[in-house]
Amino acid sequence: MRKRWSSAEVYHRHNGTEFYFAAASWSPDGTCLLTADSSRTLRLFNTPPHIFANDDNHAIANTEPLEALVMKRADPIYSTSWYPQMNSQDSATCCFVLATRDHPLLLLDAYNGSVRASYTAIADGDVTTAPHSTAFHPFGTHIYGGMDGKIVIFDVNIQGTNPVSYISTTPTRKSNQGQKGLLSSLATSPTHPTLVLAGSYSKSIAIYDTTCNESVALINGLPGTGTTQAEFGVDGNSLVVANRKSNVIQVFDVRNLASGTPLFEMERNIASTNQRVSFSQSGDGRILVSGDEDGNVHVFDLADSGKLLSCTSGVSRETVGGVAVHPYYCASTLTPAAAAALPENAGCLDSSSNEMDTEKNGDTMNVSSPLQYSYWIATCSGQRRKISVYGNYSDSDSDFDDDMTQSKKQHQTGTSAEISMYQIN
Repeated sequence: MRKRWSSAEVYHRHNGTEFYFAAASWSPDGTCLLTADSSRTLRLFNTPPHIFANDDNHAIANTEPLEALVMKRADPIYSTSWYPQMNSQDSATCCFVLATRDHPLLLLDAYNGSVRASYTAIADGDVTTAPHSTAFHPFGTHIYGGMDGKIVIFDVNIQGTNPVSYISTTPTRKSNQGQKGLLSSLATSPTHPTLVLAGSYSKSIAIYDTTCNESVALINGLPGTGTTQAEFGVDGNSLVVANRKSNVIQVFDVRNLASGTPLFEMERNIASTNQRVSFSQSGDGRILVSGDEDGNVHVFDLADSGKLLSCTSGVSRETVGGVAVHPYYCASTLTPAAAAALPENAGCLDSSSNEMDTEKNGDTMNVSSPLQYSYWIATCSGQRRKISVYGNYSDSDSDFDDDMTQSKKQHQTGTSAEISMYQIN
């Protein structure tokens, strides 16, 4: 795994404020990276063109942040989701939805940060309540918002307080049936657009069919203290689930959810932190990448029962909380820049074997790898700790207020907020 770009020196302290990056996601066309951090700020980075170069002399040609847009918010950021048909060549499609505490969902322009539309979710008592998770319909026609005990569905073309429908995840608040708790994660199926996968802090996942607004599958009793991320596999036949304070990422077969038994599990070290540590799948469904609380990045082979392909240590001095695999990949024998320019070449088979460069404590060791493609990933890091930011606010995620046990010495040293981009081949 070779570093191609890094902003570590720039973001150690930003404008005198200590903060950490909490999440990152590539735009669907791969031209920019959207990040959210604990200072309630969204940042949009242009993809550095040199990260696709084969020449290692240009691996870190520019350490200045390529910020295209910075958006400061007044309240904690809960979730962001890109418009699935986003294409930088068509400005009308360049937008994403944002959920912040006690505010309506906002559809924001990715060029200038302006509000294109707003969608208000009303909780019991006629109070505006922001969903804690969001997702777009695969065709971009609807927005889903995960709340406490329900999923709210908005038509993208209809603003205001008129959701198209609701999906109740449990019959009543006091009922023991259905999926209880706050919905922390939403995802749609790449092969069945009417299916929505919801993860809950009640340690459960459920699949809902939006044609009838009913649950079609439910798994309770997952490990850890609450589900923080759940996604469909790229082929639509599997579910990938991560839980807070659980070292395992579980993969389930959609066709056999009744058993409640995962096909296989992948391990990373996050058992002692409440911080959300995300994973990301490659566009071909071959690899899964995840960080951990020790500053390492793990690469797993989904095609080989989650076999660990590499573990790169020293990526950060803090928790690597967010990873994002670039949506494009290319055969290892092709020039990556050429493959990026010609997406139709991506995925061409290469029968030759490859060696993966893996950094460990400053040293490089070669690990035998069956990968036939080159992938690019972005990592964002920083550790949740008691910090002081504008507005005298302590943390950006109100769900994890108990994770404030860092020592006074750590508080004085400040956080290490980093964004880096790597190549895997």
